[in-house]
Parts: sequence; C-alpha cells; structure tokens
Amino acid sequence: EWFTLFQTNRFEAFSRLGVINMLTLSLSIPIYLAFNQAFRKERPLLTAFASVLFFVGTAVYLSSNTVFALFSVSQQFSAASASQKLFLEAAGQSLLQQGADLTSGTILGLLMTQIAGLLTTSAMARGKVFGKWIGWAGLIGYGIMTVFFILTSFFPTLYDKAMLIAAPGALIMMAYQLMLARKFFQLGAVEKRKQ
Repeated sequence: EWFTLFQTNRFEAFSRLGVINMLTLSLSIPIYLAFNQAFRKERPLLTAFASVLFFVGTAVYLSSNTVFALFSVSQQFSAASASQKLFLEAAGQSLLQQGADLTSGTILGLLMTQIAGLLTTSAMARGKVFGKWIGWAGLIGYGIMTVFFILTSFFPTLYDKAMLIAAPGALIMMAYQLMLARKFFQLGAVEKRKQ
C-alpha cells in the first residue's frame, strides 16, 4: 500500500508518514531557544528543562521516523524482480513497524515534545511575559494533541475518532502559534528599543 502511495501521491505518503511533524519540530527549535531568553528572569529552570526535553524528544523522533528509508525502498520496488519484491516488501513492513509516524516506534519522541510544550505553556499561563491567553491556548492545544498522539499510536483502530479530537486541537495550536509569534515580535521590538 505505501509503495503504491509513494508512486501515486508522494505528498500524501510523506505527510501521513510524519514529514509535517518533522518540519514542525525542526522549525520549533529556535522557538525553544527564544523561550529561554524570554523566561530568563521568570521560571528559568522550568524553561531550561522543557527545552532540553524538547530537543531530546525532537532528536528521538527524527531518528526513529523511517519515512525516508521507506521512500528509498519504495523507489527500488518498482524496478525489482519478483523475488526482490518479496524482500523489499518485508523490508518495508519492518520499517513501518520500527518507525512509521503515530506508532509505538515514534511515540516516545512525540510525547517528550508534547510534555515540553505543556510545561512551557503552563509557565506562560502563570507568568507575566506572554499572557494567560497564549498560555491557556497552548495548554489546551498541547493537551488535545497529546491525547491524539496516544490514541493513534496505541489504538490505531480509533484513528478516525482520534482525528475528531485532533481537528480542534490543530486549530487551537494554530491560534496559539499565531499569538506566540505576535508576542515574540512585540518582545523583540521592546528589546530593540532598550538598546
């Protein structure tokens, strides 16, 4: 199925196997560095711990996701002989079991990044730097997405129901990220004026 999907709709195959999560996590690295600067006076230890948890979780997720290896095997599959196809199918199944997105192979990294998000947004909700609205939006969004990741990883038959949970969670996360970006620009402008 995945080999065919890679041949017919690469975007869907890559997105269903976690490339969007890989991009999101990679692009969030500078945000966690900025959190350390923003919280340097208010909750520095919590933010440092959350950042380390996020960085380790991102590394675990990126290293355990097998999307690119599976893509490589799928490219070999179309030109393979019948006996080679059996071997490549087995290799593909092994890669899927090891690290397909939203499986037990990748959940550790995802959970670590979600816990980091929950810790950081709880500091926002109680602090003065970002404001309670941003903090609560992040807490709710990360909470919903954590439930989604657990459901899809350990109960794959509930995927459709989990998507009903994920849809509002994703919208809340988008709102959180927009509010967060706006606040970072405001904080940057204040810092620039101080110089």
